[in-house]
Amino acid sequence: MLTIHITRHGQPGQVSEDQSGYPEYSEDDPGLSSLGMKQAEMLGQRLSAENFRGTIYSSPYRRTFETASIFAAVTGSDLFPEPLLQEHLLNPGRPDFRSLTLDEIRKTYANVPATAELECPWLVEGPEDLGATVNRLERFVETMLQQYSEGEFLFVGHGATVISGINLFIPKADRDAYLEDLPHYWNCCLSTYTVNRDWTTGVGQVGDTSHMPDELVTSNGHRKLDRPTS
Repeated sequence: MLTIHITRHGQPGQVSEDQSGYPEYSEDDPGLSSLGMKQAEMLGQRLSAENFRGTIYSSPYRRTFETASIFAAVTGSDLFPEPLLQEHLLNPGRPDFRSLTLDEIRKTYANVPATAELECPWLVEGPEDLGATVNRLERFVETMLQQYSEGEFLFVGHGATVISGINLFIPKADRDAYLEDLPHYWNCCLSTYTVNRDWTTGVGQVGDTSHMPDELVTSNGHRKLDRPTS
Protein backbone atom coordinates (compact mmCIF):
# COMPACT_ATOMS: atom_id res chain seq x y z
CA MET A 1 0.00 0.00 0.00
CA LEU A 2 1.21 3.49 -0.88
CA THR A 3 0.49 6.52 1.26
CA ILE A 4 0.28 9.61 -0.93
CA HIS A 5 0.15 13.13 0.44
CA ILE A 6 -0.86 15.93 -1.91
CA THR A 7 -0.34 19.62 -1.28
CA ARG A 8 -0.52 22.87 -3.17
CA HIS A 9 2.36 25.33 -3.36
CA GLY A 10 2.58 28.24 -0.93
CA GLN A 11 1.19 31.65 -1.80
CA PRO A 12 3.03 32.94 -4.89
CA GLY A 13 4.87 36.22 -4.97
CA GLN A 14 2.50 37.55 -7.60
CA VAL A 15 -0.71 36.45 -9.26
CA SER A 16 -1.40 37.22 -12.91
CA GLU A 17 -4.51 39.09 -13.96
CA ASP A 18 -6.39 36.37 -15.81
CA GLN A 19 -8.92 37.48 -18.41
CA SER A 20 -11.05 34.37 -17.83
CA GLY A 21 -12.11 35.71 -14.45
CA TYR A 22 -10.64 32.69 -12.62
CA PRO A 23 -8.22 34.29 -10.14
CA GLU A 24 -6.84 30.95 -8.92
CA TYR A 25 -5.10 30.43 -12.23
CA SER A 26 -1.77 32.05 -13.04
CA GLU A 27 -0.03 31.77 -16.42
CA ASP A 28 3.30 33.12 -15.20
CA ASP A 29 5.88 31.40 -13.03
CA PRO A 30 6.57 33.38 -9.85
CA GLY A 31 8.36 32.10 -6.79
CA LEU A 32 6.88 32.34 -3.29
CA SER A 33 5.91 35.41 -1.33
CA SER A 34 7.19 35.76 2.24
CA LEU A 35 3.83 34.40 3.40
CA GLY A 36 4.15 31.47 1.01
CA MET A 37 7.53 30.62 2.51
CA LYS A 38 6.02 30.73 5.99
CA GLN A 39 3.15 28.47 4.93
CA ALA A 40 5.64 25.97 3.51
CA GLU A 41 7.74 26.07 6.66
CA MET A 42 4.66 25.35 8.79
CA LEU A 43 3.66 22.36 6.68
CA GLY A 44 7.27 21.18 6.62
CA GLN A 45 7.37 21.25 10.42
CA ARG A 46 4.12 19.29 10.53
CA LEU A 47 5.47 16.65 8.15
CA SER A 48 8.64 16.36 10.22
CA ALA A 49 6.67 16.06 13.47
CA GLU A 50 4.58 13.31 11.87
CA ASN A 51 7.82 11.52 10.89
CA PHE A 52 7.45 11.89 7.15
CA ARG A 53 10.69 10.64 5.62
CA GLY A 54 9.39 9.66 2.22
CA THR A 55 10.24 10.95 -1.23
CA ILE A 56 8.95 14.28 -2.51
CA TYR A 57 7.87 14.84 -6.12
CA SER A 58 7.12 18.34 -7.32
CA SER A 59 5.77 20.17 -10.33
CA PRO A 60 8.78 21.95 -11.88
CA TYR A 61 7.12 25.38 -11.66
CA ARG A 62 9.12 27.78 -9.47
CA ARG A 63 6.40 28.23 -6.86
CA THR A 64 5.93 24.49 -6.44
CA PHE A 65 9.60 23.55 -6.44
CA GLU A 66 10.47 26.31 -3.97
CA THR A 67 7.70 25.02 -1.70
CA ALA A 68 8.90 21.44 -2.06
CA SER A 69 12.50 22.43 -1.35
CA ILE A 70 11.44 23.89 2.00
CA PHE A 71 9.76 20.59 2.88
CA ALA A 72 12.83 18.63 1.77
CA ALA A 73 15.15 20.77 3.88
CA VAL A 74 13.04 20.16 7.00
CA THR A 75 12.42 16.43 6.49
CA GLY A 76 15.72 15.49 4.80
CA SER A 77 13.79 13.93 1.93
CA ASP A 78 14.93 13.48 -1.65
CA LEU A 79 13.20 15.85 -4.06
CA PHE A 80 12.44 15.01 -7.70
CA PRO A 81 10.87 17.16 -10.44
CA GLU A 82 7.75 15.61 -11.95
CA PRO A 83 6.12 17.36 -14.92
CA LEU A 84 2.94 15.25 -14.65
CA LEU A 85 2.14 17.31 -11.54
CA GLN A 86 2.38 20.65 -13.34
CA GLU A 87 -0.33 23.30 -13.61
CA HIS A 88 -3.28 22.70 -15.91
CA LEU A 89 -3.67 25.20 -18.74
CA LEU A 90 -6.94 26.92 -19.50
CA ASN A 91 -5.72 28.86 -22.54
CA PRO A 92 -4.45 27.51 -25.90
CA GLY A 93 -0.74 26.92 -26.36
CA ARG A 94 2.06 26.90 -23.81
CA PRO A 95 2.70 29.54 -21.13
CA ASP A 96 4.87 32.44 -22.19
CA PHE A 97 7.72 32.03 -19.72
CA ARG A 98 11.05 30.22 -19.71
CA SER A 99 10.66 27.05 -17.68
CA LEU A 100 13.31 25.76 -15.30
CA THR A 101 15.83 23.25 -16.62
CA LEU A 102 17.19 20.36 -14.59
CA ASP A 103 20.58 22.09 -14.30
CA GLU A 104 18.90 25.20 -12.92
CA ILE A 105 16.90 23.12 -10.48
CA ARG A 106 20.03 21.36 -9.22
CA LYS A 107 21.90 24.66 -8.80
CA THR A 108 19.02 26.42 -7.05
CA TYR A 109 17.46 23.78 -4.82
CA ALA A 110 18.89 21.30 -2.33
CA ASN A 111 18.12 17.59 -1.91
CA VAL A 112 17.76 16.91 -5.65
CA PRO A 113 19.53 13.57 -6.26
CA ALA A 114 21.91 12.92 -9.14
CA THR A 115 19.37 10.39 -10.45
CA ALA A 116 16.72 13.08 -11.02
CA GLU A 117 15.60 13.50 -14.62
CA LEU A 118 13.62 16.19 -16.42
CA GLU A 119 13.12 16.15 -20.17
CA CYS A 120 12.81 19.62 -21.72
CA PRO A 121 10.62 21.19 -22.85
CA TRP A 122 8.29 19.87 -20.15
CA LEU A 123 5.44 22.39 -20.28
CA VAL A 124 2.16 20.89 -21.52
CA GLU A 125 0.05 22.59 -24.17
CA GLY A 126 -3.42 23.89 -23.42
CA PRO A 127 -6.28 24.17 -23.27
CA GLU A 128 -6.82 21.42 -20.69
CA ASP A 129 -9.89 20.56 -18.68
CA LEU A 130 -9.87 19.02 -15.22
CA GLY A 131 -10.09 15.57 -16.75
CA ALA A 132 -6.68 16.04 -18.34
CA THR A 133 -5.14 16.93 -14.98
CA VAL A 134 -6.78 13.93 -13.32
CA ASN A 135 -5.43 11.75 -16.13
CA ARG A 136 -1.90 13.06 -15.61
CA LEU A 137 -2.09 12.37 -11.88
CA GLU A 138 -3.47 8.88 -12.52
CA ARG A 139 -0.61 8.11 -14.92
CA PHE A 140 1.96 9.16 -12.33
CA VAL A 141 0.33 7.15 -9.52
CA GLU A 142 0.18 4.11 -11.80
CA THR A 143 3.92 4.48 -12.42
CA MET A 144 4.49 4.61 -8.66
CA LEU A 145 2.37 1.50 -8.13
CA GLN A 146 4.45 -0.37 -10.68
CA GLN A 147 7.69 0.62 -8.93
CA TYR A 148 6.69 0.29 -5.26
CA SER A 149 4.54 -2.08 -3.25
CA GLU A 150 4.64 0.22 -0.23
CA GLY A 151 5.99 3.61 0.76
CA GLU A 152 5.09 7.18 1.65
CA PHE A 153 5.26 10.02 -0.87
CA LEU A 154 4.47 13.72 -1.07
CA PHE A 155 3.26 15.31 -4.31
CA VAL A 156 3.63 19.08 -4.49
CA GLY A 157 1.43 20.58 -7.17
CA HIS A 158 -1.23 23.17 -7.83
CA GLY A 159 -4.86 23.79 -6.97
CA ALA A 160 -5.86 21.53 -9.85
CA THR A 161 -3.62 18.78 -8.42
CA VAL A 162 -5.50 18.90 -5.11
CA ILE A 163 -8.87 18.74 -6.87
CA SER A 164 -7.59 15.95 -9.13
CA GLY A 165 -6.66 13.93 -6.04
CA ILE A 166 -10.25 14.19 -4.81
CA ASN A 167 -11.54 13.00 -8.18
CA LEU A 168 -8.98 10.20 -8.49
CA PHE A 169 -8.94 8.70 -5.00
CA ILE A 170 -12.49 9.25 -3.72
CA PRO A 171 -15.35 7.20 -5.22
CA LYS A 172 -17.86 9.28 -7.12
CA ALA A 173 -20.68 8.34 -4.74
CA ASP A 174 -18.74 9.85 -1.80
CA ARG A 175 -17.06 12.75 -3.60
CA ASP A 176 -19.72 15.42 -3.06
CA ALA A 177 -19.31 15.23 0.71
CA TYR A 178 -15.67 16.26 0.32
CA LEU A 179 -16.42 18.96 -2.24
CA GLU A 180 -19.13 20.72 -0.21
CA ASP A 181 -16.70 22.97 1.65
CA LEU A 182 -14.65 24.13 -1.32
CA PRO A 183 -12.03 25.28 -1.79
CA HIS A 184 -9.94 22.34 -0.63
CA TYR A 185 -7.07 23.89 -2.53
CA TRP A 186 -5.71 26.31 0.07
CA ASN A 187 -2.01 27.05 -0.27
CA CYS A 188 -0.03 24.36 1.58
CA CYS A 189 -3.14 22.42 2.57
CA LEU A 190 -2.62 18.67 3.07
CA SER A 191 -4.58 15.75 1.66
CA THR A 192 -3.65 12.13 2.39
CA TYR A 193 -4.73 8.99 0.56
CA THR A 194 -3.80 5.31 0.46
CA VAL A 195 -3.83 3.22 -2.69
CA ASN A 196 -3.10 -0.42 -3.45
CA ARG A 197 -2.07 -2.00 -6.74
CA ASP A 198 -5.68 -3.02 -7.37
CA TRP A 199 -6.61 0.66 -6.94
CA THR A 200 -8.38 0.11 -3.64
CA THR A 201 -8.16 3.56 -2.09
CA GLY A 202 -8.60 5.14 1.32
CA VAL A 203 -8.97 8.73 2.50
CA GLY A 204 -7.08 10.12 5.46
CA GLN A 205 -7.70 13.87 5.18
CA VAL A 206 -8.66 16.34 2.48
CA GLY A 207 -7.47 19.94 2.25
CA ASP A 208 -6.39 20.11 5.90
CA THR A 209 -4.86 23.38 7.12
CA SER A 210 -4.65 22.68 10.87
CA HIS A 211 -0.88 23.37 10.80
CA MET A 212 -1.58 27.06 10.05
CA PRO A 213 -3.65 29.67 11.89
CA ASP A 214 -6.66 30.77 9.84
CA GLU A 215 -5.23 34.25 9.34
CA LEU A 216 -2.35 32.74 7.34
CA VAL A 217 -4.51 30.47 5.17
CA THR A 218 -4.83 31.70 1.58
CA SER A 219 -5.74 30.53 -1.87
CA ASN A 220 -3.33 32.68 -3.88
CA GLY A 221 -5.04 36.08 -3.83
CA HIS A 222 -7.85 35.04 -1.46
CA ARG A 223 -7.78 34.75 2.33
CA LYS A 224 -9.73 32.11 4.22
CA LEU A 225 -10.95 34.72 6.71
CA ASP A 226 -12.53 36.69 3.86
CA ARG A 227 -14.83 33.84 2.89
CA PRO A 228 -18.49 34.47 3.66
CA THR A 229 -19.89 32.29 6.42
CA SER A 230 -23.37 30.83 6.29
